[in-house]
Amino acid sequence: MTDRDAKRAIIYCRVSTRAQVENGNGLASQAEKCEAYASLHDLDVVEIIRDAGISGATAPEDRPGLAKALSLLDSGEADCIIATELSRLSRVAFHNAEIFKRAKESGWHVCAIFQGVDTRTPAGKLMAGILAEIAEYERELIRERIRAGLDKAKREGKRLGHKTSRETREAGARALDLRPGETWQKIADRLNAEGYRRHNGATWNRSAIYKAAKAVERDREAESIRQGA
Repeated sequence: MTDRDAKRAIIYCRVSTRAQVENGNGLASQAEKCEAYASLHDLDVVEIIRDAGISGATAPEDRPGLAKALSLLDSGEADCIIATELSRLSRVAFHNAEIFKRAKESGWHVCAIFQGVDTRTPAGKLMAGILAEIAEYERELIRERIRAGLDKAKREGKRLGHKTSRETREAGARALDLRPGETWQKIADRLNAEGYRRHNGATWNRSAIYKAAKAVERDREAESIRQGA
């Protein structure tokens, strides 16, 4: 997708400890630095979103604030997300790479002040590419562990992995078909309208359908590895 002209920004702030939440200094300091950055770069701040007391290792879709920010960006209500540093978005390289990938697909931008990352610039795009390579390396390590587990399970006459419910498999596969260019919330709404339900009869939400899609991706990857073993 073509990059949008970055004019509207979402500021994202996160702290993980209770002390930081209670005294407010961490969140306030982050917001102040991000507002100064936005002013310097002629960006209009449309919203400041905070996740308080949440680990940086928590997946983006499991953080209320970050999940909301990403949904607003995907839907075109903002053009970039500003954080003081990449670790505010995530401390996991794979998660940050997924955010950069999502930004590229939807045409919005990522700015991390302390690292000098700004995907509106060639240098920022280079950093996004490096992170993607790191994430691919991490995925390859995971594949190697899966292969080793499959080999061990085969020797012991066991089947590796957990059983994914039929409802999750069907909804997850449908979500992957709809994913290009669509937000997870829109996909959840579409699946609910089409009559898809979770194994307990509940409707799908953004977080649940994301996890279902990822479960289907993992199952497909494991099956691919199993067939190639």
